Amino acid sequence: MIDPGGASAQPIRVNSRTRQGVAAQVGLAAAFACWTELYWSVPHFGAFWSQGSDRLAWELALWPVIFLVIWRVVLGRTVEWTVAGDELRRRSWLSRPGSKPSAVIALGRDVEVVHEFRGRWRVWPTGCAIDVWYGQTSRFIGAMERAGVRVDDFRGDWERRHRRLGRLAVLAYCGAIATLLATPAVGIAVGSGLPLVPIVAAVGLLFLGQKIDRLAWTSAKPSSQDG
Repeated sequence: MIDPGGASAQPIRVNSRTRQGVAAQVGLAAAFACWTELYWSVPHFGAFWSQGSDRLAWELALWPVIFLVIWRVVLGRTVEWTVAGDELRRRSWLSRPGSKPSAVIALGRDVEVVHEFRGRWRVWPTGCAIDVWYGQTSRFIGAMERAGVRVDDFRGDWERRHRRLGRLAVLAYCGAIATLLATPAVGIAVGSGLPLVPIVAAVGLLFLGQKIDRLAWTSAKPSSQDG
């Protein structure tokens, strides 16, 4: 039986719930709320201003609602993972302050983690997904290896062999995000609602990034999927 309160070694945490991390999530949610508000207003930009202060107040009143919804979703999807000795633990960012992480699985030779997609790892045999933030992958791998877990970093091996393709995928994703963020500003500048061309271009860039990322699966098969 796994004891979620004990620890047999110095814990290694990824995606730690800290004040700085929560503040960053608040800023991210606020930025997306502003973008969503602007995106919503662009198709009706002329009517938005012509209908006076009542319409303006109504539009501005939506921002806190949008912010809270986005922030709730972001926090709900963020999980702090802890590797402590021979067990894996998790704690949602929505849990009570000071709450202890709950045990997920006992680690050892019968457990394998597979690098599934960029920052996402899959733990077998449970099948649970772990999203590791950028810059914390080496700490996560080291903790798993010290716990005796088999680490299948086929995705990382593929990226190291195809660095140019990996950079192209990142550029495609960044270009898509930048295009979508700039679309409301373009719509306001031209005064004709949301322009279709930037949206189509962003979708194309996202598709390109996805196609490149799928190459890792076609050229290397995770060991957990064999036989």
